[in-house]
Amino acid sequence: MNKLIIESGASKSDWLFFNNQEELLLQSEGYNPCSDPIQNKGLIIPEGFNNTHDIQDIYFYGAGVNSSKIVQELTEELKQLFPNQKRIEIYDDMIACGRALSDGRISVISILGTGCNSALFDGEKIVKTVPSLGYLFNESGSGFSIGAEVIKSFFYGYMPESDREKFIKAYGDDLGQVLGLIYQSDKPNSTISKFAEFLIDTKPEYKDYILEKIFSSFIEEKVKRIQRDNNFKLNFVGSIAYHYQDVLSMVCRMHGYEVDKILKSPITELKNYHLKHAE
Repeated sequence: MNKLIIESGASKSDWLFFNNQEELLLQSEGYNPCSDPIQNKGLIIPEGFNNTHDIQDIYFYGAGVNSSKIVQELTEELKQLFPNQKRIEIYDDMIACGRALSDGRISVISILGTGCNSALFDGEKIVKTVPSLGYLFNESGSGFSIGAEVIKSFFYGYMPESDREKFIKAYGDDLGQVLGLIYQSDKPNSTISKFAEFLIDTKPEYKDYILEKIFSSFIEEKVKRIQRDNNFKLNFVGSIAYHYQDVLSMVCRMHGYEVDKILKSPITELKNYHLKHAE
């Protein structure tokens, strides 16, 4: 039986097609139905994907799946893209995170990518969470919040000189030019989030200062409101958690938490989950 898993975030979407004989993983532009309404854009099938496959089962996991209206719109969109489907299941990104990380056990799960969120997952469902208010609220821990801090550190004057030179080489030093890049973007959240990548090659003391500040706020805002007694280890999915896992793990320990798993993407573990739970 041909199956398709779509795991969609603000910056990218992973499309995994598989059956008993083959597997194909491709990426397309990210899609968030809350900030990118279907009527304005819609899902984009990745280049190289053979849409002639007779796909029976479709599992969509995505950021911004936060209402029955969005679920219905996504269902109709998928029916149009794949008219021969027999099953469509749609879940938010925290369910993807839980299924990829928990091994069916109760655990604290978090997404740190372009956006961020945390929840207590009982092995099957979310039992407690802090609502994600989106990038306009600059939620700490996200790539958006890190990218915004990088930009502010340059223009407010507290970026080290050697790193300022790197910033100018990469983006220029004209305030209007940098702000124009952001405000004229179709996805300002993703555009700002890309500035988080700048930290990878910066001085450790500067990088650690920014990340410790952001990750500590994340622990206070998202994790401690779910569990204060440190009963469960923390598990993470997302590019920010993956690329900056050393600092993230250190900050978690500073706050009395242990880290268990960190995955860059949940897509492979989601495949394993659906194989295990196949009817």
